[in-house]
Amino acid sequence: MAKEPIAQETLGKLMEATTSSEPPQEWLESLLKTDQARIVHLNKIYTCGEESEVLGKMKPKEIALIIKEHPDWEGRLGAGGDVWLDERINGLSDTCSKDGYMGIDENGNLTLFEGPPKKEKVLKTFFQLDVETMESVLPEDVLRQLQEGIRIQDVDEYNSVLSTFSDFALEQSEKVMQQN
Repeated sequence: MAKEPIAQETLGKLMEATTSSEPPQEWLESLLKTDQARIVHLNKIYTCGEESEVLGKMKPKEIALIIKEHPDWEGRLGAGGDVWLDERINGLSDTCSKDGYMGIDENGNLTLFEGPPKKEKVLKTFFQLDVETMESVLPEDVLRQLQEGIRIQDVDEYNSVLSTFSDFALEQSEKVMQQN
């Protein structure tokens, strides 16, 4: 009989700690079992680009409060014991909005560059393009634009360029056959 009230009390405290219907994240549960302060990093993952910052050294209860205030953030405990939080943002990072260009790299991949493709500062590679088909179907000025880099200034342009050139993406099976 003595165990039943303790179990009910523990269950009550757990229910108070979690306001949503979802169970708490496992990494956060293990973190809360200690009182060890940890370095907390925030990764802002934009539609185009990423930015990271260190939020500082925090106790587990402070970290839990941040997660509670930002339920859409994803968290994890890094191998070194640091806490990593990911915030997904529908928009462009500062780097992309200031100097983002979509172009084609030397291997024929649709690529996001910091600056024009000639500088070759790759931010992200998307997919292999079927360059032969593009050359036979697209107007010459569109191909030249892609080689020189198409300036990306907002999410709509970013998505538009991806959508336009995704029609020319090589299928994975075609890549495998070409490698053999």
